[in-house]
Amino acid sequence: MIWVDPVKRLLIILLLFLARSVQSQQKDLNADFVVEVENKGAKSVGLQFKDYSYKIPAGHTKVIKRRIADKDRRFVVFIILPDSSARNGYRQQLVRIFSDSPMIRKITIDTQSKVRYNADPGEELVFQYHSALTRSNFWKLTDSVITANPANAGSAEIIMSQLCNAGYPLDRIESNFEKLDQNIRKSSTGKSIAGYISSRRNFMVGAPVANFSLKDSTGKLTQLTDVKSEYVLLDFWFSSCKPCIESFPRLKELYSAVDRNRLEIVGLSVDAKSKEWKAAISKYNLPWINLHDYAESIAFFTFAIEHFPSQILINAQRKIISINPSLEELSRIVSKPE
Repeated sequence: MIWVDPVKRLLIILLLFLARSVQSQQKDLNADFVVEVENKGAKSVGLQFKDYSYKIPAGHTKVIKRRIADKDRRFVVFIILPDSSARNGYRQQLVRIFSDSPMIRKITIDTQSKVRYNADPGEELVFQYHSALTRSNFWKLTDSVITANPANAGSAEIIMSQLCNAGYPLDRIESNFEKLDQNIRKSSTGKSIAGYISSRRNFMVGAPVANFSLKDSTGKLTQLTDVKSEYVLLDFWFSSCKPCIESFPRLKELYSAVDRNRLEIVGLSVDAKSKEWKAAISKYNLPWINLHDYAESIAFFTFAIEHFPSQILINAQRKIISINPSLEELSRIVSKPE
């Protein structure tokens, strides 16, 4: 099983759910991003966001203004600070931009290389949270900040960006979400969290799997209801995922040994480019049903899958009976009784 880079993984999940929740009202309009950085320290500091990077000398103030699309409003700014105690001689301070406030964001670095951030209440709360966050105090700090600030949009942002991770218990995520005021839960971020929670519930043994339609490598639309085998293994993968590729030979052995009335495998690729997906099907001679899941993102929106490969075994009633079964378990379940 391969883990996508943690920061990238969280950003993918965050952006995917946010994009769907506001899709109907989203317009690709230009918007101003303005930040004022005042460096009162004795050394230069750096600022980096998206593809832009700046150096702010000691004693200088720099105002940065960029035109960005509304769809790119949410992103992370890194302040690069000198720190003799750090391994590389510097440390990064995270500033998360997510609100639609037109106010100028002001970042001040004092003589002790400490950062102060002046923005709207939501962004300031998230900044303070990240400034105090350590690995050892993660849950205590997260729970306490959300409990103390249920009406602050920053609390929803913390849940979405920090807790919406398959490695965290779903009941813990739900508990923090339920602390939020109704208005915050009804916001675009709140709806995204609710969607994520719903998807996580779908990724559990006993959960029914709803019908879906995706195109195969020939462009033909295939539905789950078209598959008549007693058991169906849904295999989520992508072409550059080494563990995904390594799982194919043994899956192919099992596939050839079991009757189609008993087992069908449906591969769902999350490759962005169909060319790479089709090339992998041909290269590894995958004999089962192969569908392209990039556009519909069933992996993310239906199941909140973050690790690849991920496999779901469903029965004749199309309910999940096993998640990521071993080949031995899979063989035992689907093999005909003697």
